[in-house]
Amino acid sequence: MPRRSFLQVLLIVFVISFAFIQSLPDYRRLPADTQSVLPDYQQYMQNFVITQSHSSGNASHVLEAKTLKTRDNGQTELEGISLSMQKETVQTLIFARKGLVESDQSIYLMGDVRITRNNLETRRTILIETDKIYHKPSTGISETDSAVKLTTPEGIISAIGMTIDNENKQLELKQNVIGRYEAP
Repeated sequence: MPRRSFLQVLLIVFVISFAFIQSLPDYRRLPADTQSVLPDYQQYMQNFVITQSHSSGNASHVLEAKTLKTRDNGQTELEGISLSMQKETVQTLIFARKGLVESDQSIYLMGDVRITRNNLETRRTILIETDKIYHKPSTGISETDSAVKLTTPEGIISAIGMTIDNENKQLELKQNVIGRYEAP
C-alpha cells in the first residue's frame, strides 16, 4: 500500500467530512408546516445552579435544574427542578420533574411535585405532594386541580384540588378531603 502524504490524508478527511455535512438535513429547506415543530430556543443550559442572596450575603433562593430552554415567545422550560427558598425562619424546598415559566412570570410545575416547608424555629414540617401546580407571583396564589397529599407531624390529608394564598398564609383543600389525625 503506498504511503500517502499529509496533504492527501487531509484532503480525504475534508471530502468525507464535506459529504457527511451535506447528508445532514437542512432545516431551512423543510416545508413551512414542519419548521414550527423545530425548537426555537434563545438560551439553553444544562446542569446549572442559580443563587440569589439577601443583602446579608446569605442565599435566599437557589435554583438547580438539569435543563433550561428559553423560547422566542418568552417561555422558559425547565427539567429536573430543585428550588430552595428561605425567608426569615421558613425554608421551602420544591422539587418537580418539569416546569414552565410564562413571560408574565407565572409558573407551572408538573410531574411528582413535592413542596416541603420547614419552620426552623418550631421545627414543624409540612409536605405537599401533587402531580401539577400553578403559581401566579403577582397574586401570590398557587393552585392545582389534581390529587393532593398533605403530610404534617399530626397526620395525613388527601384531597382533589387545592389553593394556597401565600400572602395570607391560607390553604384550602377543594374536594374529597380525607384525613387521618395522629395525636402527638
